[in-house]
Amino acid sequence: SLHDALPIYVTAASLAISGVSANGRAYDGTSVAALTGSASVTPLGSDSVSVIGSGVGSFADKHVGTGKPVTVSGFTLSGPSAGNYLPLQPSGLTADITAANLTLTTSAVAKGYDGTTAAAGTTMVGSGTLFAGDTLSGGAFAYLDKHAGTGKSVTVGGVTVNDGNGGGNYVVTYADNTTSSISAAPLSVSAS
Repeated sequence: SLHDALPIYVTAASLAISGVSANGRAYDGTSVAALTGSASVTPLGSDSVSVIGSGVGSFADKHVGTGKPVTVSGFTLSGPSAGNYLPLQPSGLTADITAANLTLTTSAVAKGYDGTTAAAGTTMVGSGTLFAGDTLSGGAFAYLDKHAGTGKSVTVGGVTVNDGNGGGNYVVTYADNTTSSISAAPLSVSAS
């Protein structure tokens, strides 16, 4: 008979997880996106289904940007009727990554008087954080004046931040080093 020949298949219904949003944040060198809210579902009829697990949000990349899409994973379904559903992770979430503040300076510089303001500085982070994988290169350093003395200022500028985004993941400012020195040159006196 016809009833014996045709099996009946019931497929699980998709169930969208909602109630979650993504938080914007300052650049931190990662693609992690913090989620807020309480994940929930609305099952069919009187089915009993709840959301469990910790949702994880991820930006497509780590770089600064506005309205960046956030992908969510990690939520699962629980309850007596959970097997009747396929969970759909929250979608359509966006958030911003803003530039991190970074102040660059130089270590103290010491040299003998040579009549110039040239300084052989070494760039270092004065405040803020240079995040893992990002590097600094280059830089121009100069004493404010050429005269011998201690507690002298050395200016810093022209440093390149290598962050995979043309330096755009940081707002860079510079701070002079104020503990540098120029020692007096020895003076030779000869009798004529």
